[in-house]
Amino acid sequence: MTSLLIMFGYLLNIILFIAVYQLFKQLQEIKQNQQTDIDDLLEHYVSEIKHENLKLQQLLEKNNEPTVNFKEQLDQEQERYLNEEDVSNHSTNHNEVLKETTLEENISDQPMIDLLGKHEDSFEQSLESKVITLKEQGLTTNEIAQKLNRGKTEIELVLKFLKH
Repeated sequence: MTSLLIMFGYLLNIILFIAVYQLFKQLQEIKQNQQTDIDDLLEHYVSEIKHENLKLQQLLEKNNEPTVNFKEQLDQEQERYLNEEDVSNHSTNHNEVLKETTLEENISDQPMIDLLGKHEDSFEQSLESKVITLKEQGLTTNEIAQKLNRGKTEIELVLKFLKH
Protein backbone atom coordinates (compact mmCIF):
# COMPACT_ATOMS: atom_id res chain seq x y z
CA MET A 1 0.00 0.00 0.00
CA THR A 2 2.83 2.40 0.87
CA SER A 3 4.63 1.69 -2.39
CA LEU A 4 1.40 2.45 -4.27
CA LEU A 5 1.13 5.83 -2.52
CA ILE A 6 4.79 6.63 -3.28
CA MET A 7 4.28 5.75 -6.98
CA PHE A 8 1.13 7.86 -7.05
CA GLY A 9 3.11 10.77 -5.56
CA TYR A 10 5.85 10.44 -8.19
CA LEU A 11 3.22 10.28 -10.93
CA LEU A 12 1.61 13.48 -9.62
CA ASN A 13 5.02 15.21 -9.53
CA ILE A 14 5.72 14.20 -13.16
CA ILE A 15 2.30 15.47 -14.25
CA LEU A 16 2.91 18.72 -12.37
CA PHE A 17 6.31 19.25 -14.06
CA ILE A 18 4.78 18.60 -17.48
CA ALA A 19 1.98 21.11 -16.78
CA VAL A 20 4.47 23.76 -15.60
CA TYR A 21 6.60 23.18 -18.71
CA GLN A 22 3.55 23.57 -20.98
CA LEU A 23 2.56 26.82 -19.24
CA PHE A 24 6.13 28.10 -19.61
CA LYS A 25 6.07 27.39 -23.36
CA GLN A 26 2.72 29.17 -23.73
CA LEU A 27 4.06 32.20 -21.86
CA GLN A 28 7.11 32.33 -24.17
CA GLU A 29 4.82 32.18 -27.24
CA ILE A 30 2.69 35.04 -25.89
CA LYS A 31 5.78 37.18 -25.28
CA GLN A 32 7.06 36.42 -28.78
CA ASN A 33 3.67 37.31 -30.30
CA GLN A 34 3.59 40.61 -28.40
CA GLN A 35 7.09 41.47 -29.59
CA THR A 36 6.22 40.72 -33.22
CA ASP A 37 3.02 42.76 -32.88
CA ILE A 38 4.99 45.75 -31.53
CA ASP A 39 7.57 45.37 -34.31
CA ASP A 40 4.82 45.20 -36.95
CA LEU A 41 3.10 48.25 -35.48
CA LEU A 42 6.30 50.31 -35.44
CA GLU A 43 7.15 49.16 -38.97
CA HIS A 44 3.69 50.22 -40.11
CA TYR A 45 4.05 53.66 -38.49
CA VAL A 46 7.51 54.15 -39.97
CA SER A 47 6.24 53.27 -43.45
CA GLU A 48 3.34 55.72 -43.06
CA ILE A 49 5.74 58.45 -41.91
CA LYS A 50 8.00 57.73 -44.91
CA HIS A 51 4.97 57.97 -47.19
CA GLU A 52 3.96 61.31 -45.67
CA ASN A 53 7.54 62.57 -45.99
CA LEU A 54 7.56 61.66 -49.68
CA LYS A 55 4.29 63.57 -50.14
CA LEU A 56 5.81 66.56 -48.36
CA GLN A 57 8.94 66.44 -50.51
CA GLN A 58 6.82 66.36 -53.65
CA LEU A 59 4.81 69.31 -52.40
CA LEU A 60 7.97 71.24 -51.62
CA GLU A 61 9.38 70.49 -55.05
CA LYS A 62 6.18 71.81 -56.64
CA ASN A 63 6.37 74.98 -54.57
CA ASN A 64 10.08 75.39 -55.21
CA GLU A 65 10.46 78.93 -53.96
CA PRO A 66 13.95 80.29 -53.41
CA THR A 67 14.83 80.33 -49.75
CA VAL A 68 17.15 82.80 -48.11
CA ASN A 69 20.20 81.27 -46.55
CA PHE A 70 20.72 82.62 -43.05
CA LYS A 71 24.47 82.85 -43.49
CA GLU A 72 24.09 84.88 -46.68
CA GLN A 73 21.60 87.15 -44.95
CA LEU A 74 23.97 87.65 -42.03
CA ASP A 75 26.85 88.49 -44.38
CA GLN A 76 24.65 91.02 -46.21
CA GLU A 77 23.62 92.66 -42.94
CA GLN A 78 27.23 92.86 -41.77
CA GLU A 79 28.32 94.45 -45.06
CA ARG A 80 25.47 96.96 -44.87
CA TYR A 81 26.41 97.77 -41.29
CA LEU A 82 30.07 98.29 -42.20
CA ASN A 83 29.14 100.44 -45.22
CA GLU A 84 26.86 102.60 -43.12
CA GLU A 85 29.61 102.98 -40.51
CA ASP A 86 32.09 104.16 -43.18
CA VAL A 87 29.58 106.63 -44.60
CA SER A 88 28.77 108.02 -41.17
CA ASN A 89 32.46 108.61 -40.41
CA HIS A 90 32.82 110.86 -43.48
CA SER A 91 29.54 112.74 -43.18
CA THR A 92 28.55 115.67 -41.02
CA ASN A 93 26.84 115.42 -37.65
CA HIS A 94 23.51 116.30 -39.24
CA ASN A 95 23.84 113.46 -41.70
CA GLU A 96 24.85 111.13 -38.88
CA VAL A 97 21.65 111.90 -37.01
CA LEU A 98 19.62 111.27 -40.17
CA LYS A 99 21.44 107.99 -40.83
CA GLU A 100 20.87 106.80 -37.26
CA THR A 101 17.16 107.51 -37.45
CA THR A 102 16.82 105.73 -40.81
CA LEU A 103 18.95 102.89 -39.48
CA GLU A 104 16.67 102.57 -36.45
CA GLU A 105 13.64 102.56 -38.74
CA ASN A 106 15.21 99.87 -40.94
CA ILE A 107 16.10 97.78 -37.92
CA SER A 108 12.59 97.99 -36.54
CA ASP A 109 11.14 96.88 -39.91
CA GLN A 110 13.45 93.90 -40.33
CA PRO A 111 14.07 90.94 -38.05
CA MET A 112 16.84 91.53 -35.56
CA ILE A 113 20.14 89.81 -36.34
CA ASP A 114 22.49 89.43 -33.44
CA LEU A 115 25.83 90.80 -34.64
CA LEU A 116 27.46 91.04 -31.23
CA GLY A 117 26.52 87.55 -30.06
CA LYS A 118 24.12 88.80 -27.40
CA HIS A 119 20.75 87.12 -27.47
CA GLU A 120 17.90 86.32 -25.18
CA ASP A 121 16.92 82.78 -24.36
CA SER A 122 13.65 81.65 -25.83
CA PHE A 123 11.32 78.91 -24.71
CA GLU A 124 9.60 76.50 -27.05
CA GLN A 125 7.24 73.75 -25.95
CA SER A 126 8.18 70.22 -27.00
CA LEU A 127 6.01 68.32 -29.45
CA GLU A 128 4.90 65.91 -26.73
CA SER A 129 3.74 68.68 -24.41
CA LYS A 130 1.90 70.41 -27.26
CA VAL A 131 0.14 67.14 -28.14
CA ILE A 132 -0.81 66.51 -24.49
CA THR A 133 -2.14 70.06 -24.10
CA LEU A 134 -4.27 69.83 -27.23
CA LYS A 135 -5.51 66.34 -26.36
CA GLU A 136 -6.56 67.58 -22.91
CA GLN A 137 -8.49 70.36 -24.64
CA GLY A 138 -10.53 67.64 -26.33
CA LEU A 139 -9.16 67.87 -29.86
CA THR A 140 -9.09 64.79 -32.09
CA THR A 141 -5.92 63.35 -33.57
CA ASN A 142 -6.68 64.88 -36.97
CA GLU A 143 -7.27 68.32 -35.46
CA ILE A 144 -4.03 68.12 -33.45
CA ALA A 145 -2.10 67.09 -36.58
CA GLN A 146 -3.54 70.01 -38.55
CA LYS A 147 -2.90 72.50 -35.75
CA LEU A 148 0.73 71.42 -35.28
CA ASN A 149 1.38 70.90 -39.03
CA ARG A 150 2.38 67.30 -38.38
CA GLY A 151 1.24 63.99 -39.76
CA LYS A 152 -1.68 62.17 -38.21
CA THR A 153 0.46 59.07 -37.83
CA GLU A 154 3.15 61.00 -35.98
CA ILE A 155 0.57 62.36 -33.51
CA GLU A 156 -0.89 58.87 -33.00
CA LEU A 157 2.59 57.51 -32.40
CA VAL A 158 3.37 60.21 -29.83
CA LEU A 159 0.09 59.53 -28.01
CA LYS A 160 0.72 55.76 -27.96
CA PHE A 161 4.25 56.22 -26.58
CA LEU A 162 2.96 58.61 -23.92
CA LYS A 163 0.37 56.02 -22.80
CA HIS A 164 3.12 53.45 -22.19
